[in-house]
Amino acid sequence: MPLLSSCVHSTQINKFVSKILRPLTSQEVDHHCRRTIDHYQRCASAFRAGTADHDVKQNIESLIKHIRGRAPFRILDLGCGPGRDLATFVDLGHQPVGLDGCEAFVQMANQLTGCPVWHQSFDCLQLPTASFDGIFANASLFHVPSQILDRVLRQLNICLKSDGVLFASNPRGPDIERDEDDRYATFLSLATWQVFVQDAGFSELEHYYRPPGKPRDQQPWLASVWRKISQIDVVDDLSITPSGH
Repeated sequence: MPLLSSCVHSTQINKFVSKILRPLTSQEVDHHCRRTIDHYQRCASAFRAGTADHDVKQNIESLIKHIRGRAPFRILDLGCGPGRDLATFVDLGHQPVGLDGCEAFVQMANQLTGCPVWHQSFDCLQLPTASFDGIFANASLFHVPSQILDRVLRQLNICLKSDGVLFASNPRGPDIERDEDDRYATFLSLATWQVFVQDAGFSELEHYYRPPGKPRDQQPWLASVWRKISQIDVVDDLSITPSGH
């Protein structure tokens, strides 16, 4: 990924390093991302059947209501999986584009919706600049290692139009990351997640916990909605791994 900034100041480096929960080399990042994608590739049909009836209407509405301008909106479904939510955006009259690292999901989503679906992994994103009104990242960004999360969020910032909106829903936790059933998972607290997204040039619009109507200890999912307020340069996070690792 080409850098958009030719230099990284020491204060920036210190900020990036302080947010990294588990320092990883570029080879380790690649290993964890490939392993996660391989898991979904093996389980693609079972995953589609198991999630087909999941109700995320609340999340879709939370994204759409904050987008300014007149519909239809151009929306990037980031980690679109088999295409369930991509199809919902089509039914609502919008112009969605899917993206997933799992080739089986890319094929499923395209066949289901007829929408363009990009085959890209989160560690190798190649996104157009200022192209989308909104990004829908439902249950996907928690697979991004904290080592590269800042870079990924900044890339999402850059591909949004001015005042564009980012929706994200992730399982919350005590700021840990680990291998979880052949998938890499990062479980962030609200405070840590807020720091990551704010540092990437976003302002929070709202957050809530899911599923709705449950006690907080039975709401493992943290949903949040953000507006792009400034464009932030992308830096090479893998070049600022703390020394000694």
